[in-house]
Amino acid sequence: HAADVLAVAFRPDGKELCVATLNGLLTCWDVAEGHEIRVLDGKRDLQGGRGHYDKISASAAAAAKHFTSLAYTADGSCLLAGGRSKFLCIYHLETKALVRKFQLSHDRSLDGVVDKLHSGKVGSDGLPLLGEDAGEDSGEDGGEDEALPGAKRGVDGSKRRLRAEVRVSCVRFSPTGREWAAATPQGLLVFGLEEDMQFNPMELDVAATPAAVREKIREGQVGMALVMAGQLNEESVLLEALDAAPPGWENLLLLTQALPPSLAPRLLALVAKHLPRSPHLSFLLSFSLALLHTHGKVLRQDPAKHAPHLRAMQRAILKFQEDVGKHVDSSTALLNLLMAGEGGREEWKEDGEGKT
Repeated sequence: HAADVLAVAFRPDGKELCVATLNGLLTCWDVAEGHEIRVLDGKRDLQGGRGHYDKISASAAAAAKHFTSLAYTADGSCLLAGGRSKFLCIYHLETKALVRKFQLSHDRSLDGVVDKLHSGKVGSDGLPLLGEDAGEDSGEDGGEDEALPGAKRGVDGSKRRLRAEVRVSCVRFSPTGREWAAATPQGLLVFGLEEDMQFNPMELDVAATPAAVREKIREGQVGMALVMAGQLNEESVLLEALDAAPPGWENLLLLTQALPPSLAPRLLALVAKHLPRSPHLSFLLSFSLALLHTHGKVLRQDPAKHAPHLRAMQRAILKFQEDVGKHVDSSTALLNLLMAGEGGREEWKEDGEGKT
């Protein structure tokens, strides 16, 4: 390498190694053959943010930006990289494309957050806020140099002149690949995929009426009917749309996958309420299983809220099992009585288990 190595990371299958160097490059190597596979230049992706005592612009300071921590995704197709910058980058390795860039913080009191400085403006913390002009009139070279290495005089030691710098010490993916964490001087930052916050244009429909829901049911668009019934938030209409769902595990799984995650808690509560007295026990249990299979992650985010519904479903199932067991025992005994004749009738009375 042409520069010092700062971080290394193996792909999960162990066949590829990625190396981050001081010049801002990411180099991928084939472990078995020992040859270079690809090189990604991340200096421009890390560009942004100027230190309080920097004498050069943020764009010129991009040459000093570099990665200090790397992490592969579980399938090895993407790479998460962070370092001495306010940005974290996710790259698609096969195409060498920048998939997403995250800014760690927008706190202007941190060093390296904004791109232009103005030392004439002072914040509530006693430190200058970051603005647009760099104070060209405060010295021959654009300001008093307060950060000379080795200088012991000319600076008031009682003043706190150092700011916390926005940077990343370590990045890691979760085993599921849906979340990742970054260790920063400000604490541990956790990012995740929030499907329930995705934009759903169907939720903006103002034409949701009971008649429109029934029209969608007649047209066979049960998923749209459930969404519109969820907008109305009327229990009877929502139950009517749910009863129109096609039976079968595959059909129910496709239906729940088409529903927005925000509707899952209401459907779970509806099933839990009507399960004890509904004649469609098998259908409701299959729908509940499909709902948990598709939107279980959303429901697990607030277990205290959804646990009562799950316990209500469990009680209903146990009650149904108990009732069915009683009927089975009674029917079995009655059949034995009819098959045994009069002798069986006398034995039935002696045991005291019969019912008239």
